[in-house]
Amino acid sequence: MRVAIPEHPFYQPLTANVDAVSRQFGLQLRRGSELECAVWLKNNAVSLALLSPLGYGLGVQSVDYRIIAGPVLELDNCTHAASIYLNPSLRAAAELRFASPTVEDFLIRLGTFVFQEKYDRVTHLFRADGTIGALLQQYDGVVAWGFDPAFEPSLDISEEWRDLTNAPLPAAVWVCRPEDMRANVTTIVKAMQDSTLPAERTIQCRGISRTGSIRYQWGEYTEEALALVLEFLFYYQQLPRIPAVKIWERDPFEE
Repeated sequence: MRVAIPEHPFYQPLTANVDAVSRQFGLQLRRGSELECAVWLKNNAVSLALLSPLGYGLGVQSVDYRIIAGPVLELDNCTHAASIYLNPSLRAAAELRFASPTVEDFLIRLGTFVFQEKYDRVTHLFRADGTIGALLQQYDGVVAWGFDPAFEPSLDISEEWRDLTNAPLPAAVWVCRPEDMRANVTTIVKAMQDSTLPAERTIQCRGISRTGSIRYQWGEYTEEALALVLEFLFYYQQLPRIPAVKIWERDPFEE
């Protein structure tokens, strides 16, 4: 079985044991960017991949994917997973220019759209390399992974999503091509995660009473929250249609 995982450290909790599991179960492993993993699964270069909702939504338009309702990365409220840094001299213009070195990544794109939706400012995202400080001298805002307290004002993307939708933010799920899948795939993806990983981790953010959490197991509201993200991506023309959330071992498929 061929498996793709993103190289970004954000995904590491769900892939910490991937090398040992690959040897144990005879897997062929490919590492790449978030976008590359999505393309590999869509093109049948792999049969299992850890994807963002955007990667799932783009591929399931043409391939009959299934999501494994097991390990997940679900952000709720402030998590410092990704941030929007605003130019202190933010213009009053109707249209703003944001920059990011990773414009293809799901959280970066989503953060830009959430800002536009919440603050009613048309926001264009441009690819640009450089430090946050250097980019803020050229752009109205910078969208980037993580959180740097040296730059204020800033917005936490998962916190902004919760404020906008009153829902958690599923950011990564295991997705498979069901016709090529082993019956024990749920066992395999569970074995890949950090063995010490709790079901949920509390995040203490900067500021009084600002906390959030990252959940690592599929929960009661995960499917509903994922459907909401896919609808939002469709609204912002990232997906041609609103895809259904199809679950492995629940929703039938033609073999």
